[in-house]
Amino acid sequence: MLFHLKVRNSLLLMPLIVIVLFHIIICTEAESAQLNQSVLVVLVEFNDVTHTYSATSPEKSFFSDNTKSVSNFYNKISSGNFIINRATDDYPIQNNNNGIIGWINLEQNHPNCMNFSNTPCYQSLVTTAFQAIGPYIDLAKFDTNIDGIISRDELSVIFVIAGYELAAHDAESSITGPFVYAHQYVLDTPVILNGKQISNYALFGEKHDDHQATIGVIVHELGHLMLRLPDLYDITKTSKGAGPFDFILNP
Repeated sequence: MLFHLKVRNSLLLMPLIVIVLFHIIICTEAESAQLNQSVLVVLVEFNDVTHTYSATSPEKSFFSDNTKSVSNFYNKISSGNFIINRATDDYPIQNNNNGIIGWINLEQNHPNCMNFSNTPCYQSLVTTAFQAIGPYIDLAKFDTNIDGIISRDELSVIFVIAGYELAAHDAESSITGPFVYAHQYVLDTPVILNGKQISNYALFGEKHDDHQATIGVIVHELGHLMLRLPDLYDITKTSKGAGPFDFILNP
């Protein structure tokens, strides 16, 4: 969402660029050790829009060892060198330390933020969501360099927002929302939890019209958040960018 690579006469180079980026970020450091990334999934609902799928459904999408999941995807494309770990948490409804907090009701109506350009709406939504998880996670555990700031490398937080995903919405569908637009970004004003600042996040809508959000959008936004990968779609909309099999192009 945040980074765009203009595509004109060098389309053949784009898959190579993706390979090189991933090699630089993952494979070179993996010569000495695996890279381990803590991920926290926060499930958010509202007074007027509650969840459709139980917490076990997104848990499988993110962390399952036996199905098509986000953790399996990154493990395979890195040849086992990039490992996604469940963040330790204290949420009491599921088993503690399963990397999932929620569903948490934010005690407000769904803000229907729609397009990513609606920055104030998303800043308010994510700030409130971060504040809501304060009782359920000790951010001090993740501050490995003890600088008081939780970086995306120390902990990647992604929010699943009850309702619909605008990026996957069929314009001919009768569904009218409410929507959020999947993206990765940073809060202008960090939230302070347990004395630690946190501001980096990603989010996406729980449903793609008539079904649960698929893992494509998740691996795409986590690619931005965890690995700082750029978007590789053509912002001029005159080509197919890096091609249909590139996850950082086609969520």
